[in-house]
Amino acid sequence: SPGIWLVWNVGQGQWLTHVQGEKCRHFDMGGERASWSRLSKWCKRRRNTIFISHWDWDHISFVSPSRSTLPEACVWGPQEKGVSERKIRVLRQLRACADVPEFPVWQPAYSKNSNDSS
Repeated sequence: SPGIWLVWNVGQGQWLTHVQGEKCRHFDMGGERASWSRLSKWCKRRRNTIFISHWDWDHISFVSPSRSTLPEACVWGPQEKGVSERKIRVLRQLRACADVPEFPVWQPAYSKNSNDSS
């Protein structure tokens, strides 16, 4: 089955979730508001992977608070070069994913700023 795509209304930011079978894949997890009850309904009992495009707050602001709803989630993202220690501490509150993503993950070889990476 192709699954269901959820585009979250987060205000300024980005969060997209793909629900398929026993998996929820979250592409970025940031913004100004989150619907924790809906997240729980869709993903609490599934295996959750959070993919981060880049480390701007509007893409990672819900990573840390998600731990109470998705305690077994893991995070996968680009290297932490040039990222503030505060952001690294937030992201390290979740375990790093051990598995290689089951789909190719592309990142530009060069970008002028962090938004180019998303």
